[in-house]
Amino acid sequence: MDDGTVTGRVLLILATVARRGPISLARLTQVTGVPKPTVRRIANDLAARGMLVRTAEGYEAGTDLQRLALRVTRDDALRRTAGPQLRELSRRTGQSAWLSLIDGDDVLMFDAAHGPRQVPSVDFPWPATEKLQGYIGTATGRVVLAYRPDIAERYGRLPLRPATPHAPSSRRQLDAELRRIRDNGVAMEEEHFRLGWSCVAAPVRNAAGTVVAVVGLTGPTGAYTPSRHADTVALAAKRLSAA
Repeated sequence: MDDGTVTGRVLLILATVARRGPISLARLTQVTGVPKPTVRRIANDLAARGMLVRTAEGYEAGTDLQRLALRVTRDDALRRTAGPQLRELSRRTGQSAWLSLIDGDDVLMFDAAHGPRQVPSVDFPWPATEKLQGYIGTATGRVVLAYRPDIAERYGRLPLRPATPHAPSSRRQLDAELRRIRDNGVAMEEEHFRLGWSCVAAPVRNAAGTVVAVVGLTGPTGAYTPSRHADTVALAAKRLSAA
């Protein structure tokens, strides 16, 4: 139903094409109830942005809209699968278990935290000025740098500027840490991004072998030793990858 707002009309047109496409301009106007000139303008603009495509039969879902739908489906499925495992991981270790999803634009989205205490937020996506600090300082970020060269190469020449005195301060130290992650399959850090907090994380892969998420444990330094739970987190990542 047309609510008269620009946002509402854009969403209405996208949803209608996704359900009924290919659909002609005349039919799209009839189904949505939006004036024809407005439908034409919005649909053509969406086509120019890759969300729709105009064919001889009418408007269809574009490549970008299809990719977005697949990504949402993938992420929702991963969250549903991860929920029980995260709760079990937290119960067994007494720490906060979480899942970070990696989207196609290298943004990390913190999601599905379970545990006895509130984990300090890294505020994903990281601001541009702190992005490299986040990558080198967090276990999540190091997993990405170790296993996603398409993302790592974007930050290869930037100064490190570690967030705490404990984080790697040179490329040599960082490269050595990334090699350890690839050798051992897990990333660990103690107060490298937030003082008072430590973390262990492992990669979750899709069927093609690409790292699409990271699962991990975070807890207060002193009461929690990441290395004690490395095998447990690696096993959780393996199960999520299989699922």
